[in-house]
Amino acid sequence: MHSKLLDELNENGYIVIEDFLTAEEVDSLYQAGRALCLDAPQNNRKIFSTIKQEDAQGKELYFMESGDKVRYFFEKGAVGDEGQLLVDPMIALNKVGHALHVEHPAFNAITFSNRVREICWQLNYNKPAVCQTPCVEFLRRQANLMDLPMKVYYPANEKNPVVVLTWKGLNPELPSILLNSHMDVVPVFPENWTHPPFGADIDEEGRIFARGTQDMKSVGMQHLAAVRALKRSGAKFKRTIHISFVADEEMGGRYGMRPFVPTDDFRALNVGFAMDEGLASPDDHLPLFYAERAVWRVYFNISGTAGHGSLLLPNTAGEKLNYIVGKMMEFRRTQVQRLQNNPELVIGDVTTINLTKLGGGVQSNVVPPLLMVCFDCRLALDVDFEEFEANLHKWCADVGGGIEITYEQKQPKVPPTAIDDSNPFWLAFKKATDEMHISIKPQIFTGGTDSRYIRAVGIPALGFSPMNNTPVLLHDHDEFIQADIYLRGVQIFQKIISNVANV
Repeated sequence: MHSKLLDELNENGYIVIEDFLTAEEVDSLYQAGRALCLDAPQNNRKIFSTIKQEDAQGKELYFMESGDKVRYFFEKGAVGDEGQLLVDPMIALNKVGHALHVEHPAFNAITFSNRVREICWQLNYNKPAVCQTPCVEFLRRQANLMDLPMKVYYPANEKNPVVVLTWKGLNPELPSILLNSHMDVVPVFPENWTHPPFGADIDEEGRIFARGTQDMKSVGMQHLAAVRALKRSGAKFKRTIHISFVADEEMGGRYGMRPFVPTDDFRALNVGFAMDEGLASPDDHLPLFYAERAVWRVYFNISGTAGHGSLLLPNTAGEKLNYIVGKMMEFRRTQVQRLQNNPELVIGDVTTINLTKLGGGVQSNVVPPLLMVCFDCRLALDVDFEEFEANLHKWCADVGGGIEITYEQKQPKVPPTAIDDSNPFWLAFKKATDEMHISIKPQIFTGGTDSRYIRAVGIPALGFSPMNNTPVLLHDHDEFIQADIYLRGVQIFQKIISNVANV
């Protein structure tokens, strides 16, 4: 069905799926649509048209800020000069957007149903395109309000901008300070949220609910707020401060920081120290990340003897797969034991290995000629990368060969940022947190951030998100940050920025 749907879509530009909705669901949507026509607002009626000269509406402020609002658009000629309706309400509306399918129960139930999701997956719509333009325009307004010059770079393509605001220091020849955050967020499943996931609702407990409140729009806004407050106070610093907002971090920085770092544009920023995202902490201390494990996504493409399922053939792909999986899981157990035997270790201190994909097979009675297994590996700082890779190849040879190893991702070993007297930026950072009586806990980041690309070119970088006494909810439903924690974070960044920018 996957191929058939794609073929039909490519040929016709649309697909028809019979009996996709039940009669009851169709009637529910019809009644909901009828009610929308009859209950449309009586004032502020907007006209929708597809003619080219009206495309400019996409640049208006209302369009950029209406992703979580239901908007009504009327047909041209349906509304009089004084806003009165000139035609039957049932034919007056052109469309209803933008958040109708999120906010309206009848439309939400269908739009986010498992059936629709399955069709989207079959049509390869599992990686939706993200429009960054509204974010860039928002940042441009902030730059204008703060009287800061702003540049937009496109290191990969025009869909993935890198925005940099700059506050020039007293000694601009000194290496600069970079405050980095990313614009993109992971997808949401609105039906699992108690608040609109992009509504930034604040409940009676002062919790701000929205995707990105932890990862990591909150930190980007704290960077801006801290710099705004420092500028208003008349503060001056030795070093230039750059505030960057990059795209595509959640997908590995393929079109954001990774291609940006090798460019002349990045080198021109003359970065001497960078700060990026950290994690929330459920207790009073704040984690401080000075290194990351290297991500290897390893594919074993295993060939073997093929034949009928009634036979006991030698050297089959299944036997080889079983051996490779066993070896990888054996290594995994050693890392589990390390964690269990040493309570001072955390997950970032060990190597994690997890089987994430299996594939192959022709039909149920055929011994397959090829099987595939993929492992997500995060190599700890104490791993000898050459030795680890040599073991992978040895295991393949030991089981009889015929196994090709490929990598979806294979990051090099990147030295950690020094957190000792050799790093003056660390000393300035630590002095700021000590003076504010903040307990920080240096550790190795469990996942991957854009800091790895910055550290890879020898620039010290620390990951820090001032969100203590906050459950870790990045990528989770009902992601939130307490308003007082957010505001306290702005004060913390003011102190830290003041210190590191005067090193």
